[in-house]
Amino acid sequence: MQVVIVKEHFFSIGIAVLLLMTLYYGVNAVVPPPNEKAFFSDEIPRYVSKADPEYTPELKKRADETSKNYMEARKQHQSIVCSIYIPAGLLALLIGSFWLKLELLSTAFIFGGLFMMITAIASGWDSYPLRFIASVLTLLAVIWIVKRQFQIRRA
Repeated sequence: MQVVIVKEHFFSIGIAVLLLMTLYYGVNAVVPPPNEKAFFSDEIPRYVSKADPEYTPELKKRADETSKNYMEARKQHQSIVCSIYIPAGLLALLIGSFWLKLELLSTAFIFGGLFMMITAIASGWDSYPLRFIASVLTLLAVIWIVKRQFQIRRA
């Protein structure tokens, strides 16, 4: 009996991680992250210090500007990713909570939805413009779902 419960938990966690990975690779296939090699090259390195033999003030300025452009492209990509992850996570959470009747899949979708929303908020913390509102709304949605689920099961 105990072995079966442990297996169910491992399957649930595995499905949740696979949901997250599928979303990650799917989003990056449609909206690829900025390619570092497109921004930096041998002529414009990522970092330039005064100790480098090829250091010039112009090279330092170009490297700093390119680095700024690259970071801005990353922030823009991360905002798009967060805008997809949070609704997808909420949808997975709702499906797992209210639609799926098989306990193992229900638990997996709940874990997956939570992982998606936590990943979106944590990884996009610097770039997502509404990160505080998104985290509060996510927390409220999770509390509402939990409250509703436990009320339904007790009744």
